[in-house]
Amino acid sequence: MHVPEKKNMTQDIDLRELEKKAWTSYFQDGLLDIALGMIMLVAVLSSTLEAIDITDEVRVAIYIPLIVIVPPVIVVLGKRYITIPRLGFAKFGLHRKTRNRIMIAGLVSLQLMLLAMLILQWVYGWGSGWLGSVIVTLNILAAFCLIAYLLDYRRMYAIGILFAMSEPVMFYLKNYSHTTYAGFIAYGIPAVIVMVMGFIVLQRFLRR
Repeated sequence: MHVPEKKNMTQDIDLRELEKKAWTSYFQDGLLDIALGMIMLVAVLSSTLEAIDITDEVRVAIYIPLIVIVPPVIVVLGKRYITIPRLGFAKFGLHRKTRNRIMIAGLVSLQLMLLAMLILQWVYGWGSGWLGSVIVTLNILAAFCLIAYLLDYRRMYAIGILFAMSEPVMFYLKNYSHTTYAGFIAYGIPAVIVMVMGFIVLQRFLRR
């Protein structure tokens, strides 16, 4: 009676490993890296545009399509016309769906915690200065590590570290070196690095 149980357990493990390999193969196209880098770069450019003499309407007209429409379109169309034709279409089981739900719940919780801290900072002045920068840094790092772990997406750890380092760099540039466009330097450079990394991964994927 015990032998079939061990066999079934081995089969379950093998199936889960196969599902994991199939799932992670969908991130070998670099499209999500490109989209994340673009979102961050556009967000930084939006703040930079505040220093330029243009109206809010023009700034919003530039910002909204580039951050809300273009990155999702790149991922959706890229998956449809580049990734799926090469890897095929796969439906994943309950285990993967559960991990995705946990990831969403965790991200929402982290953002709510950050919002609460920002409210405390605004009302009571708590968390201002370097402490506020540390809080934002840890929040960014925790969010990206959560995504990387639950999606089995290892490059997301590197992306998270890049973006998390941006906050203390920006704090230093703004408060000590008084560099012009500190946000663009601190966040824009990592965003470009992530986008370039995504394009390199995509190029390798297309050559396969």
